Amino acid sequence: MISEAVRGQVVAANQAFYDAFARRDLDALMACWADAGDVACIHPGGTPLCGHDLVRTSWEGLIDGDADGFTVHPDIVSVTYEDPVATVVCMERFATHGHGGGTRADLVATNVFVLGPGGWRMVVHHASPVM
Repeated sequence: MISEAVRGQVVAANQAFYDAFARRDLDALMACWADAGDVACIHPGGTPLCGHDLVRTSWEGLIDGDADGFTVHPDIVSVTYEDPVATVVCMERFATHGHGGGTRADLVATNVFVLGPGGWRMVVHHASPVM
């Protein structure tokens, strides 16, 4: 069973990740990730990216590639905890803002965090479209 204190810390770490993404702040976004080289990220429709450098490069491309802007709101579905790992499953509610109008997309994401000396840090992010 997860305590409210631990749940609050994990939810805050998850929200920090999405806040940094929405601000397009690559340094803040990467600060949410563990420093370990064995992190992994799978973007919707993409292949697994393993290692800190590949993960950073992928987020850099996403942040730089959307000139029209977007918003993202994570709606948490569940938070599980097995010391020292916590998993957040959430619905990512995306909206893009383009000159020709906007679009909406819903994704489901699994975010895995590990507790270390610097607090909760992401080791896996996997997002997929909702069909």
